[in-house]
Amino acid sequence: MKLSWQIANNANVNGQESSNGSKTVTTITEKDKIRLQAAALDNDCYKYIMDLTTNGVVITDAIKFVQTNKEKLTMSTKEDDNKESKEPDYNEDCTF
Repeated sequence: MKLSWQIANNANVNGQESSNGSKTVTTITEKDKIRLQAAALDNDCYKYIMDLTTNGVVITDAIKFVQTNKEKLTMSTKEDDNKESKEPDYNEDCTF
């Protein structure tokens, strides 16, 4: 998006103007077409970003995903805390 924005706003690229009798005609060059395509690409990207950030279904799915993973992480942490070592406890002070 950054590159396409730079291409679309390139100040060094201008259409060529030529006089045709009493009218001034602007000729669209290949560089102008590239700039228009870059601007269209930016527009599409912003539309997709807006859709992702405002679409209720996408947001709801993302919230569910985060909550599920948080619950799994919390459960696995609790299980790890509750697990005891299966090795017998040895008392180092005891002598036989």
